[in-house]
Amino acid sequence: MFEDCGLERRLAVIAAVSGGSDSLALLWLLKNWRDRRAPALRIAAVTVDHGLRPEAADEARAVGAICADWNIPHATKAWTGAKPATGLAEAARLARYRLLTEAAYAAGTDIVLTGHTMDDQAETVAMRLARGEGRGSAGMARFTLLHERVWIVRPLLGQRREALRGRLRAIGQAWIDDPSNERETSERVRMRKALTGADVERLGEMATEAGRQRQAEAEFAARWLEQAEPAGEGLVRLPRDALDTGSPMLPMRALLAAVGGAPHLPNETATRELLSRLRAGKSAALSHTLVRRKRDGLLLSRERRRVPTVPAGEAPPPHTVAPWATFLPGFDIPLRNAVGLLLGVAPVPASPSAPSK
Repeated sequence: MFEDCGLERRLAVIAAVSGGSDSLALLWLLKNWRDRRAPALRIAAVTVDHGLRPEAADEARAVGAICADWNIPHATKAWTGAKPATGLAEAARLARYRLLTEAAYAAGTDIVLTGHTMDDQAETVAMRLARGEGRGSAGMARFTLLHERVWIVRPLLGQRREALRGRLRAIGQAWIDDPSNERETSERVRMRKALTGADVERLGEMATEAGRQRQAEAEFAARWLEQAEPAGEGLVRLPRDALDTGSPMLPMRALLAAVGGAPHLPNETATRELLSRLRAGKSAALSHTLVRRKRDGLLLSRERRRVPTVPAGEAPPPHTVAPWATFLPGFDIPLRNAVGLLLGVAPVPASPSAPSK
């Protein structure tokens, strides 16, 4: 469960603990593993209070009391300030990870553990499949790099929620049930109630296999990009016949987003239309990237006359690759590094699961 998380090579680790059954089970299992395998490892539990429910502060204090009983330091991080009228869930998610990142910096670690389970994974995959997100069938990655500095690690993706609750019952530990987990206005709650136990197992297995496939596709795309070359600051050149070799769809989507500074890869339909125009000898633009046919190949450059994808003052710094500046799933590391090489951006640090050198 924790063996490939790189914890034995760290001095400290953050555990994100809301007080729900999943995160409390994570903390208990982590403590027991630490006591047996890495007694020098410092564990710090962090609870994020989003300021959206009046009872959240009391729940955070209850988590603190449990941590005190388990002899684990605990801190509450609050999301303060005005909350957006729309997109609240996504804003809360970004705030939560920002606060966890800050906690990791303060603790001197680059790892934050979360309690996402197979049940969470199944819900995520089911929602993405319902939206037609093909690459999303891989679900949540076990390792995700946040802001190119801190690893979000999900050790419990292979564990069922009810089994984890059984462990807590066995030690007499209660947990907090968040009432928002019952509100059917939430897509995730509706999906959770619709899935059977067999569905969860099936979707969990699907995510594992899709994750392997997604990584293989990223590695193939990285090899395809070896034919590209930098052509100046922010410029990339491809050979004239590049689009006729291999499968250009994924590497071109990555290049278009990165050169244009877009936060997401363009969809396959729009990219397919762009490739058709280029094969017909025309220029084309997508994701704020202009692709022009030159005598020596295809030249990709950022459109200068377009409104920036990211509002002024919020663009990622130049040492990042835009589509993955905030979240980089472990599956996509080979592709991100290949694109970064073309743009003069350093590779990201090795995953915690990588062998030590």
